[in-house]
Amino acid sequence: MRVTCLAAHELDDRLIRRWDELQSHPDHPEWLHPFLSAAFFQLTGQIRSRSRVAVLEDAGRMVGLWAFELPMPGVALPLARHMSDLQGVLLDPQWVRDQRSPTTDDRQGGDALIGDIKACPLRWMARQGRLPFVRFDHLLQFDCPSQSRIRWMVQLNEGFESYRREQMSRSRWWRRASGKARKLAEAMGPLTWHDEIRDDAAWQALARWKSAQYRASGLRDNFSIGWVRDWLERLRWADGPSLKGSLQSLRAGGQIVAVHFGVRGHHLLHHYLPAYDHQLSMHSPGSVLLEQTIAQAPGQGVTLIDLSTGDMDYKQAVSNRQEAVGIGMLGPSSLLQMEAWARQAAARLRHCPGLLPVARRGRRAWVRLINGPG
Repeated sequence: MRVTCLAAHELDDRLIRRWDELQSHPDHPEWLHPFLSAAFFQLTGQIRSRSRVAVLEDAGRMVGLWAFELPMPGVALPLARHMSDLQGVLLDPQWVRDQRSPTTDDRQGGDALIGDIKACPLRWMARQGRLPFVRFDHLLQFDCPSQSRIRWMVQLNEGFESYRREQMSRSRWWRRASGKARKLAEAMGPLTWHDEIRDDAAWQALARWKSAQYRASGLRDNFSIGWVRDWLERLRWADGPSLKGSLQSLRAGGQIVAVHFGVRGHHLLHHYLPAYDHQLSMHSPGSVLLEQTIAQAPGQGVTLIDLSTGDMDYKQAVSNRQEAVGIGMLGPSSLLQMEAWARQAAARLRHCPGLLPVARRGRRAWVRLINGPG
C-alpha cells in the first residue's frame, strides 16, 4: 500500500479511467459532483501549478484519491482555493470493507487501520501522504473534529411539477414566484429564458454585476484576480460528461436582467455564480431566473441542483434536501489552538460595539486596496 502525490500532467489514461470509476461508485452518489471529477482536477491544474492529487494504491490498483493544492511542503489547501465549493476523499468502498487484520497477532494493527480510515478518511490520507497541515471548507464525510455548514439542494427526481406541488404547501417563495414573473414582464416586457454557454453578452453582464456585488459587500472582487478570471473562462468552456459549463440568462423585453453561471456534472447542476441587475431589484429578476432554471432542469437531464452553503433566504426557500459539510483544519495541536483563539477573538469583536466599526473600516480599506480603483 502506498500514497503518491501527482500533478495534473502526471495523470495517465489508466488513472483517469479509474478516477471516473471511483467517482461513479453506486454506494456514493454524492461523489458525482463536478468539483470531485478528474476533469476538474486537470482543468484546475492547468491554472494552478501546485494542484496535486494523493493517489492511494494497493497491490498496484488505485483504491483512493484526494485532490488538493500544495502551496508549500506539508501544507494542503482546497483545490482551487476559495473558489472550491466541495472537497472529499474518494475511497473504494469495497476496498474499505475488505480491510482486515491478516493474522490474529496483527489484529490490533489491522483494527487500527480500518478504524482510522472510517473515523476520518481525510486525516488518514493526509497522514499517508505526509501532509501534517490540512485546511478544508466544504468537506464531505467530515467526521474529523470541525465545524459544519448546511449545503442546500433541490432534488428533482420526481420531476418539476411534483417538486413544485410539494414546495407550494410549505414555501411562500414558490407561492409568490408566478406573481414576481408577471410583475417583471409588465414592467419590462416579455420574459425569455436562455441556456447558451456562447452568450458573450450574458457572460460580460455576469462579470460586471458580480464584481459590483463583491465590492459593495466589502469582499475582494474575484474577477480582479488573474488566475480566477482565467480559471472561470476555462471552466466556462469545459464540455464533458463529468464537467461542463452552463450559462443561463433571463431577458425582459430583450434586455438581460439576470445571469447564472453553473457547472454541470452528470445529473447534477452546481448553482455557482448568480447575478442580476440591481437597478431592477424591486422586480426580483434573480428569483425569476432561479425559478425558470429549476423548472427547465429535468428536461435537461438534471435531477439535483446544488446551491452550496450560505444562509440566504432563497436557498432555504427552494431547498428540499440538506446535507452538512465540514469546515476546519487538521494539524498540530498548537496550530489548532491558535485557530480556536482567533475564532474566539472574532466572536468577542462582534460583541464589542466600540471596536467593531474600526475593524470594519480597516477591512474595507484593505479590500479597496486589493480590488484597485473602480
